[in-house]
Amino acid sequence: MNSSIKIICPFCGKDITNNYTRSLPQEETTSCDYSFESHWHGGYIRETKIKRKFLVKCCEECYEENQKFENWSDRYVIRVYPIAILLAIIANLIRCYIKNNWSFPLIVFGSILYAIIALIITGIPVIIGHLSHKKSTSYKHAKNCNAL
Repeated sequence: MNSSIKIICPFCGKDITNNYTRSLPQEETTSCDYSFESHWHGGYIRETKIKRKFLVKCCEECYEENQKFENWSDRYVIRVYPIAILLAIIANLIRCYIKNNWSFPLIVFGSILYAIIALIITGIPVIIGHLSHKKSTSYKHAKNCNAL
């Protein structure tokens, strides 16, 4: 390897020329292609996104922070989503008990609606976490840092 090329972590800006061992997978949309197509119900515009996938070299701290966030989000989804669905079904059954209306379609569709609302509400922390902690960079910036 040429020692005159300086490799910089694209996430934090540290010099990792001699000690980079980790890389994070990245992807970005390079272009969009639009085409007109039609079906029996009418025409529509079809959008095709062309994505570029690449690996970016990074420092140990950025890699560990990214892995910590990935592990947290996986544990959160595994633990919270089933509890949210169960609580939504229980809330719907309580609502049916209070109104004394035990029709089967009301129970099924009400439980599905409550579960969807519960999943949306409990998904907000994961969305905020992705917006604030997810490590991402563009191909151009990574190339400028010699981190490809």
